[in-house]
This record gives sequence, C-alpha cells and structure tokens, in this order.
Amino acid sequence: MPRQHISGGGGLRLAVHEFGQPDGRTILLIPGINLCSLAWLKQYQSALAEEFRLVCLDLRGHGMSEKPTASDQYGQPTLWADDIHGVLTTLSLRKPVLVGWSYGGYIINDYLEKYGEGGIGGINYVCAAVVMGRGTGSSMLGSDFINVVPGMCSDDLTANVEAVCKFVRIIFAQQPPQDVLEILIACSMVVPPTARLGMISRNIDRDTVMKGIRVPVLVTTGEKDAVITPAHTKHLLTCISHAEVSVFEGVGHSPQLEDSERFNQELTRFARQYAG
Repeated sequence: MPRQHISGGGGLRLAVHEFGQPDGRTILLIPGINLCSLAWLKQYQSALAEEFRLVCLDLRGHGMSEKPTASDQYGQPTLWADDIHGVLTTLSLRKPVLVGWSYGGYIINDYLEKYGEGGIGGINYVCAAVVMGRGTGSSMLGSDFINVVPGMCSDDLTANVEAVCKFVRIIFAQQPPQDVLEILIACSMVVPPTARLGMISRNIDRDTVMKGIRVPVLVTTGEKDAVITPAHTKHLLTCISHAEVSVFEGVGHSPQLEDSERFNQELTRFARQYAG
C-alpha cells in the first residue's frame, strides 16, 4: 500500500495510505477500533479510486502507525482531534468528505469539537458510535460487543486472541470469505490491549457539537448491526436533524465490506456533491 508518515497529536507518527487520483475530490476514510486502512480495502480497490483521492488513516496504535502502550495516549480527545487535523493540513486536503466507521464517529466529533467544520465538505457516519459512558447505558452498544471488551483489553494472550476473533465475526451479519477474516484478525492483533482500554474508557458527550453541524451528513447503518444499537443511531439522528439516512437491510456493522457495491455507489454520489 502506498503510504507516508505524518505527525499527529503530541507528535505521534501516523501512517496514511493514499489511492486514486491526486487531483480528485478527496475522501478521508477513518476506521474503527482494532482495524486499520484494510477496513477500506473494498473502497480503494474499487472504481472510487478512478475518480477520487482516497486517503486512508491508520489510527494511533493501529496498523502501521506508532503504538504507544500508555492508555492515556488513547483517552484524550484533543489527541484524536489533532490526528485528523494533522492529516488535513499536512496533505493539504481541501474540503474532504470525512467517512468515519464505528469508533471513527467519536474521532470525527473530537475533531469538530476542537477545529469546527470549516475545513470539511461533508460527513458520512458509518455505523458510527457517538456517545460513551456517563449513564448512556448498555442500550447504546450490543451485548455481544460488550461481552468481548474485557478480553480485548486483557494482557492474557489467550483471552485476547479469543476476544479479537469473536469481535471480527460479530461485526458481520453475513460472514465474509475466510481470507478477509484472517486479514482483519491479523491487523486487529497488532493493536496493544492498552490502546483498546484507553479508547473504550472515555466519557463522550458530543450532542452540542452534533447539533451545531451544518455541512451535509449521510448516516449509513446496518439493519443487523450487533455493535451499534438502533437507540444509538436514533440518538445520532436526533442530534443531526438534517442528516440523510441509508439503512442496509440484512447487513451488520460493516456495510463497506458486506455490501461494498451499494456502499461505494452511495459514497460516490455523496462525495460528488460535497467533497472539495
């Protein structure tokens, strides 16, 4: 994968992978917890790359980015905000559409809280998480996901491997080919357990930020999502009343992988309208 390293929050070294047309409208693809740029393989290997400039970020602690082992490197919202800001400014991205999958929803909102929306063209929240902790309750996250969290944060290798394998399976309603599962499990296992612990130990309330969003928003959801519950998505839509909603029937937490053809068509339409 063609990549470069840039400086993110606190000077952390982040890996960024670029595909497609250098002069095309820009889409910044932000993955979720455990996974990396490979979560977008069905996007950068598609016709999207024939039209757009696709920028795929490996989150701090993930993929080929630097992996500090201190959990506080993953619990500070300003660091996540600075990571996205670092990508936008270092690569001179002009009004990109931000596409945030799963935990990527938190990260987009961290960025908006600190830097505002002036530098972006639009947002695609994909099965996105937006609230955490402070009495939000278990209704916001699926029980299968909640049950694997302790193992994913464990220092015991056996428990960690078992939990990661379960996690990769529950993000799909329709299981992908074995080779895709193996890729996702492998890239998940390079993430330090302390990174996951720091990421899921946050208290996040970005309602005010979301209610202030004025750029176009597309909310993509999977009907059979076992990670983000309907109540969680309803909360997001309540905050962003002008959002367009696309529900993928029979699809779980990973529409970009489970139904990539439809996902890519919808992202193409959205980015053509709003990416700079």
